[in-house]
Amino acid sequence: MRLWVADVEKGLMRLDESGWHGAGPPCRALCRMKNGVGWAGEREGGCMDGQGKALLCFPVPPGVCAMEAAGNALYLLSADADSLTALDAATGQIRFSAPAGAYPRALAVSPDGKTLAAAGGASGEVLIFNLSLQRQAVFRVPGVAVGVCFAMRGLMALCAVGEGELTALALRISPGGVAKEVFSCPQMPCCLCRAGDGCAVGCCGKVCFLSARDRLSRAFACPCPQRVRAAQGAAVIADPWQGRVLLSDGACLYRGGSPEDALLIR
Repeated sequence: MRLWVADVEKGLMRLDESGWHGAGPPCRALCRMKNGVGWAGEREGGCMDGQGKALLCFPVPPGVCAMEAAGNALYLLSADADSLTALDAATGQIRFSAPAGAYPRALAVSPDGKTLAAAGGASGEVLIFNLSLQRQAVFRVPGVAVGVCFAMRGLMALCAVGEGELTALALRISPGGVAKEVFSCPQMPCCLCRAGDGCAVGCCGKVCFLSARDRLSRAFACPCPQRVRAAQGAAVIADPWQGRVLLSDGACLYRGGSPEDALLIR
């Protein structure tokens, strides 16, 4: 088992059989690649193999909040630049760039690796791109688009709705753009990811797991789930407010600093 943690205070951290290792500078986002892990910080990003050896370093757009790998490219979502950028995974050179809403918040890759979905933030949109960042569709959603994922039965979106105290609203979006409410929570929404046959919805105070039939299967207390990622039957939760990375069974995998993303590779 290897655990990678993007900590904005302590830097990129890696756990293996021999213990914890500092692997890189402070960073905010991670992604799994064919030959290792990609990471992105405030001004730079890079790629490492599974042992933590640096393979590539490159400049990144300001305010990268999410990244994914697909095909032969790395995709970086910038909240400050309101853009989605594709970098060549071998050279770090920019291949494509496209507008991605207003203060976009999240990025997901389809299971077949051919489609990207971005939560467009304050624009109230979920944007669909091919790997060349040509826009394929735009779906309007209520409020602020906070999260997005490709779950077993299609595209899911997480929105912050209301005035004053925001609440979480999870939607399933049909190929024709019809949005159906499947879950709501009175807490502010944080993140969304596929988890098994269903998905995990992170809100301030807890992470809720929905089944493939959109039913609440269980909930897990967590003050500030910044990022939730599926991990072979479990979920890994980065909570910067408490400085912890947790498993969905409650086990604490990491403590210290301010972790904003985590990858568990078994």
